[in-house]
Amino acid sequence: MGDNKLDRMRIMLKRSYCFVFAMMWISSFTFAQKRVNLELVAKPGIAFVSGPWRVYSPSILPARMEKRLTPSLDAGVKAVISFKSKKGGKVAYDEMYQSGFYLADKISFNLGVLYSFCGQNYKDLLIGDDTWARKLRLQYVKVPFNFDFIKGKESQTQLIYTAGLYAGYLTWFKEASSATHNKNEQSILIKSNSMVLTSFDGASKQYDLTDRPYQSFDYGLSLGVGMQKKIASDLAVKIMIDGQIGFPNILNTSVQYNDGTMMVPYFVKNENSILPHKNRSFGVMVGLKKTFEWTPAPEEEKKRWRIFRLKK
Repeated sequence: MGDNKLDRMRIMLKRSYCFVFAMMWISSFTFAQKRVNLELVAKPGIAFVSGPWRVYSPSILPARMEKRLTPSLDAGVKAVISFKSKKGGKVAYDEMYQSGFYLADKISFNLGVLYSFCGQNYKDLLIGDDTWARKLRLQYVKVPFNFDFIKGKESQTQLIYTAGLYAGYLTWFKEASSATHNKNEQSILIKSNSMVLTSFDGASKQYDLTDRPYQSFDYGLSLGVGMQKKIASDLAVKIMIDGQIGFPNILNTSVQYNDGTMMVPYFVKNENSILPHKNRSFGVMVGLKKTFEWTPAPEEEKKRWRIFRLKK
């Protein structure tokens, strides 16, 4: 079972990288000035999951667990396609009022493949002699596609602001909850489609879930601002403050398991499952960008366009 999942993940990663490089190749038909960048990026930061988490127990009133700062990391590669207005002027210049304001000197479209580590840590909740704890770990393969708006000369430090979307596929998760009473602990550990319950006396029992309790797909909005500086004729360093806001509820509330007598919902219908839980992340993205630029001969350019039109 585990080998099949690893094989599926490898196939998905290969397809994602092929898609990125296919977009780079197609872009060579699109703009008169050919400039494609490959960018290696890493974004350390913090992540959190929106929505409350409360402890429900017959002996106490529902008590809310406070969230702790949770480290996150996104790392991978992006293909960046840069282009200017065909007249060589500013992009979206305000000509009517001659204000001198313009949106950007150039715009870049970037498409990437990132591996993302995120989740949510909670502070231990002390109620009487009982201590409650919970941790959630999530890992995604993400495909971000953004537009970068760049202002400034390439010989100087350039200002960049970016906006776009991302799509993610959940590759791995782990949820661990526990309650400690007089140094005795009971716990719940969920990985993949399996749940292991360990009671205070140390006895463990495993249950099979009907599905993963967290949705396989996530998507959302990506926004950022930063700067880039050339360090060589074809190399640049980029530093961005980047944030992502997930749109869907990541809980799969339809999941059930058989407790030996009947099918039971994994997420009990209370505030934890009724209110949506959504991914959020914020961090500093650092990138090293390599530029590839070329200008085909006129005959070659016409030939490429003829082939491209025939294919269309």
